[in-house]
Formats: sequence, structure tokens, C-alpha cells
Amino acid sequence: MKQVYIIHGYDDTPERHWYRWLEQALKAENISAHCLAIPNPADPNVEVWVGTLEKELEMIFRKTEKEDIAGVLKIIESAKERMKNMGLDQWQNGYPNKNSIREDVDKGISYIMEENGEILGTSVLTFEREEVYENIKEGKWLSDGEYAVIHRIAVSDSGKNKGVSGEILKELEKICIKKGIYSIKIDTHEDNEPMKGFLKKNGFLFCGIIYLDREPDLNAKRVTFEKILEKKEN
Repeated sequence: MKQVYIIHGYDDTPERHWYRWLEQALKAENISAHCLAIPNPADPNVEVWVGTLEKELEMIFRKTEKEDIAGVLKIIESAKERMKNMGLDQWQNGYPNKNSIREDVDKGISYIMEENGEILGTSVLTFEREEVYENIKEGKWLSDGEYAVIHRIAVSDSGKNKGVSGEILKELEKICIKKGIYSIKIDTHEDNEPMKGFLKKNGFLFCGIIYLDREPDLNAKRVTFEKILEKKEN
């Protein structure tokens, strides 16, 4: 997919003039376009601007679009194979699949991390309460208020050892904080040691056990984790 970056000028922002219009016009032509926000536009610092551009151009985090579905599915299928090789039955019953990915895209809850037009990772983030989370066993949640749920994080083979999962998590946390949500919950297979290690490394705490309430993994056991995000003072 073609990749276009739209960069504003001195004392300007991506929200002014025709930047967003151009971004949407390019997307309508199946061209991946992104308006980049440069820090302190009224007081430009060359080193800061260049550093920001270099960082932004390395990896882009955005919502998944329909033309990304094939790339996301490829990552999911690769993750399924890795889990199978680990002896896990997680994601081995036909889910996630192309239809579920398409539904996530239509709902606006699917995200990707890409680099130079290549999709390196994918995730799904929702803000709806999960009924199955109300029946936690052998423990309890850290909080009882509103929360976000990460339904999956998967990284491509070429994205391994690039810290993609961690970068995706950081972006998801930003979305939560922007919405005023400071709790993130997630569940995974009890024997998925890499995922459990990743969660613990990134500040998630084990909370208890749940049993899934829907097909194709009805009654499957999952371990749950929660992270409380730090509220930033204004």
C-alpha cells in the first residue's frame, strides 16, 4: 500500500486548513495517509522536529482499514501457528478469522502498527463491559469502575525483536487515558507464558480465573490481568 505523510508548517496544526481533507481524500483512493503533529509549531526547533519525524516515520499506529484485513489475517494465522507449536489450544478453533477481523474494522475497534507500509502488529481495544469478567474466580479485579479490554495483541514475524507489542500497548494506553478510562483488563491462556510475561513486564497484575462464555471456546479457562493507568495532573 502507498504511504503518504502530511506535515504541517510553522505555527500550524493538522486540524487546520486542508490537511484532514487531503488525508481523507487519499484514503478514499486506498492510499494510507497520516497527518503528523509537530511539537511546538510556534517555536520550531530543528532537532526536535527532525527527531519527531524520524520517530513517527519509523512506526505508525492507526485504526485498521478494510484494505489492511489481509495483512492482519496473515499475522493472526502466523500467531495461531506459533501457539499450536507451543502446545496451546488458544486460537485453534477458527477464531479469530477474516469475518471477525472485518467486524472489528467495521466497529472501529481494530488497530495496527505499521512501518513503511508493512503491518507489524495488530490489536483490538473495546470499552464495553464483558459479562464473563463479572464471574471472576480465585481472585478479584483491582478496580470496579469503567475499563477497557484488550482482546488480542499479535505481531508479525518481521516485527519480532522490534518492541512492537510494547509500542502497541503504549498507544492503547494513550487512547484509554484520552477517554478518561484508567483501567485495562485482558485475559489469556493459562499456559501462554510469553503473553503472561509480557503483561507482567508492562505493569499488569494477575487477578483471577474466568471461563469463556461463548463459542468456539465455550468454558475454556483463561487467566486475567489488569493494569491501573496513572492519572496525569492537568
